[in-house]
Amino acid sequence: MPTEDQLRAFHDTGKLREQIFENVTNAFKERFPIEGKRFTLHVDKLSMPGTRFTLAEQKQALLENRDLSVPLQGTARLVENSTGQQLDKRKLTLAHVPYLTPRGTVISGGNEYALINQFRLKPGVYNRVRANGELESHFNTQSGTGPSFRLSMEPSTGVFKFEMGNSQRRIYALLRAAGIDDATLEKSWGKEVLQANQDALDPRALNTIYQKLFRVTPDRTLSDSEKAKAIMARLEEGKLDPDVTKSTLGTAYSAITPYSLIDASKRILGINRGEQEPDDRDSLRYRTLHGPEDFLAEKIMKDSGNLQRQLMWKLEQDPSRSLKKLQSGYFTAQLKGLLHGDARALPLEE
Repeated sequence: MPTEDQLRAFHDTGKLREQIFENVTNAFKERFPIEGKRFTLHVDKLSMPGTRFTLAEQKQALLENRDLSVPLQGTARLVENSTGQQLDKRKLTLAHVPYLTPRGTVISGGNEYALINQFRLKPGVYNRVRANGELESHFNTQSGTGPSFRLSMEPSTGVFKFEMGNSQRRIYALLRAAGIDDATLEKSWGKEVLQANQDALDPRALNTIYQKLFRVTPDRTLSDSEKAKAIMARLEEGKLDPDVTKSTLGTAYSAITPYSLIDASKRILGINRGEQEPDDRDSLRYRTLHGPEDFLAEKIMKDSGNLQRQLMWKLEQDPSRSLKKLQSGYFTAQLKGLLHGDARALPLEE
């Protein structure tokens, strides 16, 4: 939940401009240092001048096909991991941050762009009926944490499946190997549904789910319980909004557990029996609103275009053991990626 000083009116472009500059600066602070095999790249002493552009300067930028931006300056330091020795240090402009005009637009390459706002689904578990009649619980994890997946049920059989990408495997084997006994499952599912899942037991399920999550074939020496433990540990990395799961599952889960899977399966059973209603994922209670102040910072946090990874590779290969490969404004391309080829930035017709 944003604090009061983070809230703004939609028409308050001055506040939005400040938040863009602040969030991009904080993104660099959070993203760095970046550690490679041999070296670590630090970024310190970040600062931005309090620049304001007049209408005349904005017009000139449009006429001269220029960008209107403010430099984010900082000190980059290259440190050797094995010794802790500082090998090089440079004060430079890290990125040119797009300047938001009083009209709520940005100017790049002589063109003026409007940036939209965007609703996003909160992390949580959402239950619905698919167009083909199957029921599913969508485990929508927080971005950057564990994997998202779906738990589905065939209405005609009552068999539950774990779905990730194009992979589908029946989930009974995972729950049993994770330590959930049949008495607990019967209490949630009923005797008939439990019997249907027992009859449909898939001995390959654990190996397939393990391989999908870790992208490697599990070691043959691992027992089923060890595979299940590793699978659940990976799934538990996925963060959920406890307020959402309290509403959709009846229990406030902040991470995925075997019991969250059971509660989700119990919920879609109730929907199938007509005892409960599906979740309205379009409801504003399940949505967050994001704007340019979030999008630009995310370009740095998510390493848009893998520029940061490429830079570290170049630094590791450079025999000079210096910051020569880090040019002024190197990270500008990540921020400009929002303006060019992104549906959230619209060129104005003028």
